[in-house]
Amino acid sequence: MDGSNQAESAAQTHPYLNTDKQGTKSYTQEQMIEICKKVKAADWTMLAHCQGDAAIDEYLNALEAVYGANPAMGLMRVEHATMVRQDQLERIKKLGYEVTFMTDFVYLYGAAYRDSIFGPARAEFMIPCGAAHRAGLQYSVHSDNPAAGLPLNPLRHVQIQLERRCVADGSIVGAQQAVDLDTALRAITINPARHIGMEHMLGTLEIGKEADLTILESDPFKTAINSISSIKMSETWIAGQKADKT
Repeated sequence: MDGSNQAESAAQTHPYLNTDKQGTKSYTQEQMIEICKKVKAADWTMLAHCQGDAAIDEYLNALEAVYGANPAMGLMRVEHATMVRQDQLERIKKLGYEVTFMTDFVYLYGAAYRDSIFGPARAEFMIPCGAAHRAGLQYSVHSDNPAAGLPLNPLRHVQIQLERRCVADGSIVGAQQAVDLDTALRAITINPARHIGMEHMLGTLEIGKEADLTILESDPFKTAINSISSIKMSETWIAGQKADKT
């Protein structure tokens, strides 16, 4: 739907800090509606990259016009939803859609969002996991690998949700958007399984599901928040079979 906040090309309803730039939308409203019509005709669900709140508005308008609320074919998803507003979270919940957040944006760019891209007030609501949870959304988190250039580590995404710490200067960005550990773990397990329509197979350990699991060397519930991403993963099992580390 749009570009990158870091490049100031994501579509915003208000200009970037100390500029008159509001980014660029990839499609007109009419074009997005036509895309949604074609996708619905194929009996598919939709997900779309939306970084700025103006892009999210346009995407939600198209989804609601074409699919309506709680569509039978499955979940509609807002991908990244980096600068989503509170009213948009409430609208997404009302429509029965979901959001998935790239938590590494907080880790890598939180200080830049605060100091040079959006200013403190808007940066406090970037990647608003806490607000999404309070709105009743079962959000997920993702890495966007390899775009972020960081090694794969699901526990890093858990720690970021709990801590909201930026690697550039160690500051906390958006403390009110932190969540508890149970919520953070659901965002890397059952919620993403639900988002792709596979919660009946994946995401939790239950009779009848695939026995996918990871054995950790430390209990996250007994580990200091700033050490969770460093917990060693010693074994991975897929469909009940131990995976070869090679």
